[in-house]
Parts: sequence; structure tokens; C-alpha cells
Amino acid sequence: MLYLAGGVGVTFAFNVPLNQDLAGLDLATAAPAQLAEARQDYEGTWNAWNTARTVASTAALVCIVAAALSPATPRSRSKRAGARPAPSA
Repeated sequence: MLYLAGGVGVTFAFNVPLNQDLAGLDLATAAPAQLAEARQDYEGTWNAWNTARTVASTAALVCIVAAALSPATPRSRSKRAGARPAPSA
């Protein structure tokens, strides 16, 4: 859930729309002042959301690694409710 909300969710909710707005700027015909203004408007917001996405994705990875490395404590079959003891040979 952390990865879906913080990684994928942030990407689709914030980074992609910002990228689409920036794609509307015609670099071939834009004046240097327009380019500077577009960068100023875009860069700070995009970097902030990209940082949030990176932190969330890294935290999700840490959780996955921690879960994979944690000792497993499986319940034995005979301890489960309703399980019969294994027949002896």
C-alpha cells in the first residue's frame, strides 16, 4: 500500500500532470524569459513530489526486505484448530 500510494499514486496524481503541462511548452519558439519562468514554476513542485515518491518507494522497499528477512514462525499442523495428528508409521 505504501508503494501504491506513495510511489504510483504520487506519480499519477502530481508528476504526470506536471509533465503534461510542461509538454505544452514549445521549446523551439519560446523566448528565454518564458523558459526561465516555466522552469521556475515547474521545478520546485516537481522535485518536491519526486522526493516524496522516492522516500515512499524506498520505505516500501525497506518494508519488503525486512519482511523477507524476518524469521518465519509457522504454526505446526497439529496446533491448528481441527487438525488431526499425523498417523504414525
